[in-house]
Amino acid sequence: MTVDDFILQLKDYSTRLRTNNISFLGGDPLYKDNLDFMNALIKEIKEQYNICIYTGYNINYVINFVEGGFKFVKCGKYDIDLKQVSEKKDTYIKLASTNQNFYDANYKQISDKGVLYFER
Repeated sequence: MTVDDFILQLKDYSTRLRTNNISFLGGDPLYKDNLDFMNALIKEIKEQYNICIYTGYNINYVINFVEGGFKFVKCGKYDIDLKQVSEKKDTYIKLASTNQNFYDANYKQISDKGVLYFER
């Protein structure tokens, strides 16, 4: 699938679902074979969508290989020794292990020990 084909499908889905929030996850979107596609895609859609990327890589990898344009990125591989019950509530989101954290578009860590609290 080309970036343009993907964008056409994305626009169709997001219009039907009435959202401009999109998360890329699973089969790590920042895996080396996906980087060119993801960077090209983000460059094209960053003005229209709030983008969140879930990756097992660390923030230094993201800084070095992703050209920006996302609103949030979740970094860190799942570590069974650091597992916690993942959940999403109105006031927070808890990731699957405490070594995973969210970062904002400026690469600033905005969660701690795998928990992101929402501002009210």
